[in-house]
Amino acid sequence: MAANLCRTCQSAQILRGEAESQERVYCHSMERFLRETIVECSRHRPANASSLYEMEARAWLIDVKTKNGRVGFVKPTERKPNDDIHYADPVADRF
Repeated sequence: MAANLCRTCQSAQILRGEAESQERVYCHSMERFLRETIVECSRHRPANASSLYEMEARAWLIDVKTKNGRVGFVKPTERKPNDDIHYADPVADRF
């Protein structure tokens, strides 16, 4: 029996009874209970992966708008609500 991919997914709610056969999986992404063992899913979100919001909250900004012309890092806790955040586009930056 293949391992159920849902066991490692953020969208899964797993309900277990006393016996191994007493397991039900509810997928919040598809909003339904799953009867089959899932081995591949295009909506799988690893439970240990950070969301984009969480990564942005921890990321340090590179401040290039200093008065003295020096570039430096800004801690997430030192950001101001009106700070402009620009994302680098690796494809566009090559040309």
